[in-house]
Amino acid sequence: MYFVGNRAQLFNVCRGFAVCQPALRCQGRGCSSTVPRDNPMWASFGKSIMKVTRYCDTGKDAYDECIQARGQLEKIVRQSAGFSQMRVCMFGGVVSMGIVEAGADVDFVAVGDVEPTPPEAADIISRLSRELRRHGLRAHGIPKARVPVVKVDRVSNAVPGSPLHTLSQSCVFQFARPLSSVEQSCVESLLSSAAYCASRFEWNQPLRTSVAAQFRSTNDAVHAMTSLKRVSFGQLDETVEIPLRLPQDPAYGPELYRYPFDLCLQSTGLQHTHLFRLAFNQVPWARHLLIFLKKWSRSCGIVNSFEGLLPSYAMSLMVLHLLISQGLLEPVAWHDIAEPPCLPTHVTYEPLIAEEKVDAALLGFMTWKFFHYFSSEFDYEHQVVAPHAKNLSKRQVGWQTVGPLDVSVACKPPYYHFALKDPLGGPENIGRNLDSAAVSYVKAANQLAATFVIDECDDPAFLAHALTNEAPKPPRHQLNELEGVPAGLSDEETSSIKAHRLLQRAAFHRRKESLATVGEQAARHNERSKTAQDLTKAIVQWIRGSKQISLLPKSRM
Repeated sequence: MYFVGNRAQLFNVCRGFAVCQPALRCQGRGCSSTVPRDNPMWASFGKSIMKVTRYCDTGKDAYDECIQARGQLEKIVRQSAGFSQMRVCMFGGVVSMGIVEAGADVDFVAVGDVEPTPPEAADIISRLSRELRRHGLRAHGIPKARVPVVKVDRVSNAVPGSPLHTLSQSCVFQFARPLSSVEQSCVESLLSSAAYCASRFEWNQPLRTSVAAQFRSTNDAVHAMTSLKRVSFGQLDETVEIPLRLPQDPAYGPELYRYPFDLCLQSTGLQHTHLFRLAFNQVPWARHLLIFLKKWSRSCGIVNSFEGLLPSYAMSLMVLHLLISQGLLEPVAWHDIAEPPCLPTHVTYEPLIAEEKVDAALLGFMTWKFFHYFSSEFDYEHQVVAPHAKNLSKRQVGWQTVGPLDVSVACKPPYYHFALKDPLGGPENIGRNLDSAAVSYVKAANQLAATFVIDECDDPAFLAHALTNEAPKPPRHQLNELEGVPAGLSDEETSSIKAHRLLQRAAFHRRKESLATVGEQAARHNERSKTAQDLTKAIVQWIRGSKQISLLPKSRM
């Protein structure tokens, strides 16, 4: 009997037998006692992990562009939308990791002096969504979500980190009425002033209802686009509105148009980000571990909040919880973090630790330990994943359903099958969406990964690639698109709801695939740029060395 396919696919075919036969697995290499912590295989596995994570960094140029995009978004929030007191800050993985990770979007938060109430946040998000669309961005506001957010898809065709097109510095301004020749001169004088720094103009003759202007930089272009809402002609004592202001070609727009991003108003996420950044910097290889596990979690499917599984943010909590439980990190001191208005808007680029400075054996072992811990050691029934406490139970946070035999404590809902708590998140549970079937899926995925690591330890390069691209997946029941639909609806209404949910799911997966594609392109561009720079330096050094040799006296040659 022959099997056509690779080893990861063969493992998926045989996973039912592997899950149902734990005793047989432990008699072979599947038992952790057969591969001790000091085994050389862990060092090889750790080096293979770092080779994978190295290609997840899109590079310094892409990170610096992301910082520019933050400033441009802040101009839209302050000048165009009118929230002049708000600061736009970067948060999420781009801050805690110090890199722009391939396949991930960028998170921004608008922070004011006072946190808005839920109704106020919904109104602000709706207004920001309209303003972003006005400027040519593909923005979709979700004001009624638990955390109101604006989701924006990338518009530009350019890869983050690549050179900007000349059209990225050009904007189009359309006026409410045709302008006279005198008014045209006034507009050109205004745009070419030091406030806007425009240099070239192209009018739609002979009506003169719009003008395309080229600016000194993309920041100047966005500044003019967001602040110049009307033009006043002093001598003529008249004001003309400018209802349309957007890049000349959004497909080649400024840096903001290159990135898919989310914009919200919940400032506690900003505090968590800086808290996690401090924690991950205490363990040199922790960022390698988190990036690798995020790729694995997407490959095996446990990170998929749309279908009732974990959000990507949960992986950060789980990694920190593992490091704390193994004594490699102290619980994070959340009391020391500053208030959101006092935190910086962005941080500098911080490349991943070089391979020679990382304990590769410990990295490889702790990767397997993560799979083993969340499949066999963690008590989903009673424990809470929390980076600020080593041993936190559901009973302590009020998430424990008391059984009928315990009469000393009254039953206190809610009950969560998987509990993940933020240090500053209040009573919210990050894993509140997971039911018992979803938790079983998470446990089974970790169990399969732990077994897969032991079974394929002889080929660490294949092992790291398979876990991040074709990870073993446990079987899962088909989701019911009609869950939660009230009874008594007609067939047409039921079909409409089902179609709507299917379209939402398809859109969710398309966005994820788009993020992955753009991230891979940016990572490849960064790697090619590094190779070209290294080659150029080597050629220059060789030329300098050849010149020095040719200048030596003949007696010394």
